[in-house]
Amino acid sequence: MKLGSAIQNCRQIRGMSKAELARQIGKSRSYINHLENDDRQPGLTVLKELASKLQIPLSVLILIGSEKISLEGFSEEDLNSLASTLEELIRSAFPLQSELEF
Repeated sequence: MKLGSAIQNCRQIRGMSKAELARQIGKSRSYINHLENDDRQPGLTVLKELASKLQIPLSVLILIGSEKISLEGFSEEDLNSLASTLEELIRSAFPLQSELEF
């Protein structure tokens, strides 16, 4: 997933429009559109604002927006532990969202 898709997904889960999110962070709707389409990359200050308004830890927003990485070399036990930790992080970020399935 890319960062723009992560922002869009989190915004939609929160039931926010692009205009509403833009207003809350002091940017234009067009700016949010550019972010969600990965035409622009937000700086750290904007990322912090986005995460705050989307009610998600910044680290989780960045994590779900990250490109795929190779997990070669990890044991099955390590991968299971990582999966459990990630699930807990995501569930804590979206505690009331029952549509999130793992």
